[in-house]
Amino acid sequence: MVLIGLLIYSILERRVRQALKKEDKPIILKGNVKSFEPTGNRIIELFEPLKILKINDSGSMKRVIPKRYLDLQRLLRFAGFDMSIYQAPG
Repeated sequence: MVLIGLLIYSILERRVRQALKKEDKPIILKGNVKSFEPTGNRIIELFEPLKILKINDSGSMKRVIPKRYLDLQRLLRFAGFDMSIYQAPG
């Protein structure tokens, strides 16, 4: 299990770094540090404060991500995902 976790960690780091090579704008990490080569740990740190709101909309539950987290969409896109992984029911 540890090896699988390390493999996923490495793939995440590699995907983000490769995508940033094509970008002009760096990722802003914790502590207002700009980077084109973030480590896997620094990438994961950005998602720690993420909060998802569950709203009851006329009998159905909706998941909403506050606008202050929309900058994470770029990072998720680099990793090969989109925000629907947080919004789709699980």
